[in-house]
Amino acid sequence: MTDYSGLDVCCFYTDLGREGYEPLMADMTASAHEQMPGCRTLLLSPNPTAKTAQHFDGVVPIENCDVDANKLCFNRGRAHVSWMTLTEATTSPRSSRIGFARIIDQRSAPVSQNR
Repeated sequence: MTDYSGLDVCCFYTDLGREGYEPLMADMTASAHEQMPGCRTLLLSPNPTAKTAQHFDGVVPIENCDVDANKLCFNRGRAHVSWMTLTEATTSPRSSRIGFARIIDQRSAPVSQNR
């Protein structure tokens, strides 16, 4: 079995008052751990809550980030790229809407290799 302890699966989330994201995050993190044992799931968020954070291995608070639907894509991209520059781990940015049906092949996946 492959060890994925060097893989960070990162999900950016900002609470804009919309319902339904918490179950998606639960499914995404569960499928990541099932398909890639040892990976680390991280929530990148300017406003993490205990309800959303409970599904992740770690939470990275994002400071100086506008909680604004008009800047959501910009903030998500900035958070993911910022994390990739700070870590030595291979990083796989993910949406909470995407589950893992199969493992990520670390040799060919579109991820950051910051080593």
